[in-house]
Amino acid sequence: MTAAGRVHAAGVVVPAHNEEELLPACLAGLRDAAQAAGVPVHLLVVADACTDETAAVATACGAPVIRIGARNVGAARAAGMAELLRRTAGTDPAGVWLATTDADTVVPPGWLRRQLSYASQGWDVVLGTVAVTDWTGHPAHAPASFAALYDFGEGPHPHVHGANLGIRAACYLATGGFRPLRTGEDHRLLAAATEAGCSVLQASDITVQTSSRRQARAPHGFGHLLRTLFPQPEVGGAASPGALTGGSGRSGRQLLDALAGELRGAPGQVPAFGQAGGAAGGLGVVGHGPRAVAGQLTEMSPGGQQPVVLRHPLVRGQLG
Repeated sequence: MTAAGRVHAAGVVVPAHNEEELLPACLAGLRDAAQAAGVPVHLLVVADACTDETAAVATACGAPVIRIGARNVGAARAAGMAELLRRTAGTDPAGVWLATTDADTVVPPGWLRRQLSYASQGWDVVLGTVAVTDWTGHPAHAPASFAALYDFGEGPHPHVHGANLGIRAACYLATGGFRPLRTGEDHRLLAAATEAGCSVLQASDITVQTSSRRQARAPHGFGHLLRTLFPQPEVGGAASPGALTGGSGRSGRQLLDALAGELRGAPGQVPAFGQAGGAAGGLGVVGHGPRAVAGQLTEMSPGGQQPVVLRHPLVRGQLG
């Protein structure tokens, strides 16, 4: 259901649970991105079960705020999207772009502009990547080790991050929206978008900077991954500079697979991390609209040119 055409309005949802410290930098980055977008942008912070000054900080930064008490990132993103749809009700959903990031994340100035450029080419969903620049509190080998695990080589990347995601409003409505999941709401939305026939681009040229904090907001989110891969050394001990084991004797790749398995086993959720270059967790493409072919999904580029390989983790039991 690709709806090619220029986007006339955009919105950004930032779910936030006790984010008074990191939220100002996030909002400053979003202000710059909104100014460069070329269309009206509605920015919205969803203060979810906050016990600090998150809402007041957002207001002081000039961002509208809605409050919920779900303590659930999926519910927070859904509430924010519903409010953005209300605010853009006078515009055709095919011409509205909905983006989301996280409160501990800083987007580059061209973040929205780049997403909207792809939307104008006909893409319904755009998925970007994340980078970590401040590894304070982690072992010295963490940056290189994480880079080796996260690297996706040439072509489309296999990652899905709620911190760097954009979707056409018409497609979002077709998916039924974000589910109230404490973890994996971004993957579930992607699976629903695929099922609805939306075109998905996993863009390697849109990267946001996210924090390396260990205090994860989502039970099995990015912070949980970092805490598992790079555990704090025991008192009097030191973190090993070699292969990542998480204190379990398993390699970093095995830990990634284990974390993916935790999500894969949860109803209605999908793995948090895919593998680049293989059919497992990967999609390969031909024709317009998604279809399962020997465990792969195929999709033609919106302009009808050469096939584009799209990869993302599969919803267990639904495809291949």
